Amino acid sequence: QIRTIKLWEQDYTSEVDFINEIIIKLKELNISNSEEKALHKISLQLINNIKFWYLFFKKLNIKIHLDVKEYSTDTVVKQLALCKLDGCSVGKLRSYPGVESYDFLGFYPNDIFFVPSEDAAKRMKNHSFNKFQYIIIGGSAYNSITSNNKVELEEIKKFFKDNNKKFIILLLDSNFSENKSSSRFQFLSTESFLSFYNIFVDTLSKVDDIGIIIKTKKLSLLKHHKDLYLKILDLEKKGICYLVKDPFQKKPSLYASIANLVVATGSFYPSSLMECVGKKKLGIFCDFANLKSIEQELYNWGEKKVIFNNMKELSNKILEFKNDRLKNKYFGDWSHQKEILDPYQDNMGGKRIGQYIKILLDNFKNKLSSFETITKANNEFSKMWGKDKIIKL
Repeated sequence: QIRTIKLWEQDYTSEVDFINEIIIKLKELNISNSEEKALHKISLQLINNIKFWYLFFKKLNIKIHLDVKEYSTDTVVKQLALCKLDGCSVGKLRSYPGVESYDFLGFYPNDIFFVPSEDAAKRMKNHSFNKFQYIIIGGSAYNSITSNNKVELEEIKKFFKDNNKKFIILLLDSNFSENKSSSRFQFLSTESFLSFYNIFVDTLSKVDDIGIIIKTKKLSLLKHHKDLYLKILDLEKKGICYLVKDPFQKKPSLYASIANLVVATGSFYPSSLMECVGKKKLGIFCDFANLKSIEQELYNWGEKKVIFNNMKELSNKILEFKNDRLKNKYFGDWSHQKEILDPYQDNMGGKRIGQYIKILLDNFKNKLSSFETITKANNEFSKMWGKDKIIKL
């Protein structure tokens, strides 16, 4: 019973009293300097955008809104329109928040925001600009083990079994570039990206029973570096490496489920790795950006255990761990950091979000206010999963 709405076919020219009042006040302002004139223009655009979404939500009687956008002021505009109609918005975590990473995170002006763990909740509360009514710890929102994915996993397991590979390592990367653009973000450098793969692939491929899964963020970027790409394809022919051919929107935890160890790198706090270790997988972060001054707590307990910034040292440590796990029992182990783990460990986070939204919907249908609706949904969620899973801001 899902239907699509063609926005461009809708008529949103109706007058809205509170919008008209704001526009009149804006136009009556005595503005002289160029900065104020620019702000005045932006303000009028903002008000017209709010009017569009206000009429859209009102016409279709929308009370609950979910938006997958991260980096857009549209999310703010929609939230303002929805608030005027006494509705509510629901969001869920995409990129895992690093300490003091305000500028990196997107805009989530949601009433209700779902996160996978207590650590993620604290980071969103303390290290983002977003102001939620409630943060809810719902566990991982994505179940990556679909029927199609099961087929791929069985193929990978057979590939390594046929080639007598018993210790499987998953390598994960992130965005990389020469960092010559005007973007405010500095990504993993191309040199670091190439070093990451060349050092680990060259070292690990020499050990007879080690198999390597490579799940790159963007395969097209890897293909651009032909020497590395051809090397990986050659190792794949030899039964050493498995390159994920269609990585787009494939969850890292899917491949981590059949790996003994996950090694990730990037210039930001590693969302891909946190997804895996949240599900109790052993994981290592190769920290090229040197986040030690920022991620102090992580470095205090995890340096040379779960976080390294010297790849050759790390590659040697991996081989030590493989040969004697008891002697290196803390290597890659995040399990004693309970706040970081998904407290449910059941791949049902998406279902919990769906159940919560269903409660919201039922109460809105009964003509309850947004406050009453959210309160009832929170009470029901607390009964099922515990009061500690809901954090009021």
